[in-house]
Amino acid sequence: MPFFLKIFDKPDEIVPIRRKFIRTLSIYTSISLLISLLLSFYFEIRAGHREFLRVIEAKIDEAYSKTLDAVDTREKLNETLTSNGKYDVVAIATLLNTPEFYNVFPDGAETEAPLPQEQSGFEYYKTFKQLEILATFFDIDEINLTDEHGICQVSWPFGATEIGYDFASYPSTRHFLNILSHPELVISQDVRPSVGGKKTRLMQYSAAKRQDAPGIIEVGFDASKVTSTLSLADISFYVDSKLGINGFLCVYEHGLLKVGPESAQDYDIALIPQNKPKIMNFDGRVHLVLKKNFGHYVILGAIPLTEIYSSRSATIILLLCANFVLIFSIFALISILVQRLFVDNVYKVNRSLVKITDGDLDERVEVMVTKEFADLSLGVNATVDSLKDAASEIERRRLEEMALAHRIQKSALPNLDRLFPNREQFDVSAANHPMTSVGGDMYDFFYINDSTILFYVADVSGHGVPGALIMMKTMALVKDLALTDRNLEDVIQVTNHYLSVNNDFSFVTGFFCQFDLITGELTYVNAGHNPPFLKRADGSFEVFEPEINLIMGIAEDAQYSSATMKLYPGDQIVLYSDGITEAPDPVSHECFEVERAIRTLNGMGATASANDSVKALFDAVDEYTDNQPPSDDETILLFRFLAPLESTRT
Repeated sequence: MPFFLKIFDKPDEIVPIRRKFIRTLSIYTSISLLISLLLSFYFEIRAGHREFLRVIEAKIDEAYSKTLDAVDTREKLNETLTSNGKYDVVAIATLLNTPEFYNVFPDGAETEAPLPQEQSGFEYYKTFKQLEILATFFDIDEINLTDEHGICQVSWPFGATEIGYDFASYPSTRHFLNILSHPELVISQDVRPSVGGKKTRLMQYSAAKRQDAPGIIEVGFDASKVTSTLSLADISFYVDSKLGINGFLCVYEHGLLKVGPESAQDYDIALIPQNKPKIMNFDGRVHLVLKKNFGHYVILGAIPLTEIYSSRSATIILLLCANFVLIFSIFALISILVQRLFVDNVYKVNRSLVKITDGDLDERVEVMVTKEFADLSLGVNATVDSLKDAASEIERRRLEEMALAHRIQKSALPNLDRLFPNREQFDVSAANHPMTSVGGDMYDFFYINDSTILFYVADVSGHGVPGALIMMKTMALVKDLALTDRNLEDVIQVTNHYLSVNNDFSFVTGFFCQFDLITGELTYVNAGHNPPFLKRADGSFEVFEPEINLIMGIAEDAQYSSATMKLYPGDQIVLYSDGITEAPDPVSHECFEVERAIRTLNGMGATASANDSVKALFDAVDEYTDNQPPSDDETILLFRFLAPLESTRT
């Protein structure tokens, strides 16, 4: 595998085959995709420049064509407006000279507002109202009438032009006096500020010879009406300054900006070469620029490089998305194929192998999708069959050996009902229920001499065969040492020394008793064991709390002390292991505890035999645990003192 693939794996990492396959394919595909994107990036830049240059050039040519249309339209509008002004002034002059027009108002009729004193003497007018009718009909904003010297005689509306205003006094009106010497002239001028009246505003004036009297008639139109009409012919109305999304188009006429952003007025367009694209900075942004000259018109187009590159980026993103979808689809198909044809079947084999390694030798591998998996399944099944036969043989031998060990251990524990039937001095019974076939609990009951007996219950830490071996060795040591006429303290102390020196993995607790059948004296040593239950002849079972010594097997020089107490005929003592009091309830997991054991024993009555009491206590534990297998070794020994030994000799 190439080095650059190995670096993605952790040292000593075992990677699933599907992950390894997909990871490797992903790396190779990603490298190919990266190279493709870099090439696309380069070619998209070049293609983007060419494409946007064509767009700019086309927009410039279109803008020039529309500029010519605007100029042509503006000339036609000016001609039309001028003609309209001339037609209106001639029509008004004609109406003023028409007798029928004066019949609108009868003689002596008054206007809605009184006429100024200087106008009231004119014989040519019935009322000032006729001028207002003419102005309204022709949509005229001002009418002025002069005499043959160019002096204003009548002005509508009031105050538009001062009465007595001399047209010769201002250049803006002076050229209208040519009409006095050339009556055929009709003059219409460009927009100019009005100079008479109370307010100055932009007006367009037209003038002609009066037909009703010597003089001039001048009519004026509000320039806003004219300019709004002429704006339809403005270049900016025809040419859109927007180029692309964020670009712009500029049109200059005689060096003055007509179309484009206001900041374009400050551009030094002389530095821009003609018909040659250039990268320039406008308003803090880098643009691709192209300029063309058309006589006294200069048209410039500019598009930001970011917009050009955004097209490139969009193409690359589209390519990336398409490749990603394609690769993902291929990955998915290959992954499904690998998963179904190989990985799932490997998992099936592995699941069967896990069950087999967990001990389920009846599990069969049945993966027959391909010849290879069929051969693998048959091979595994054949191996498991052989293993199953070997395991069956081993289990048979183990059971035989455990049965033999159980019989050996059981034979090591004394059968007190058989060894001591119908004794007049005492009644004794004991039983042991190991957790497995063999266990670590022990009890013993034997004569040291004709009048002294030794009995105990002990518990070895651990279970099974190791605990059973320590248990049998401990029983042998205690019995051998006790039969050498040693006192009880020495017996326990020597046993502890041996266990401590020759045992590294377990310890022993026990309650050991030595009883004199003549005197009724009980000598005992508690080596870290459960306190026994004691019942006097006239009382009930109670917990007896003796002095506690160190458990055996952990400190070879430990010292053990004994204590004595007197037993009287009818007194009973019960020794037991912790498997009795710690037996758990299967639901609540609470332990059987000492109190339940004492209640069970007290419920047996004074006449119950030792054997019946031991059996009743075991039955109570089994009932409490719902007859579940013991969670620990269980042992009980009950001793009742009936009568002193000397009383049988008399």
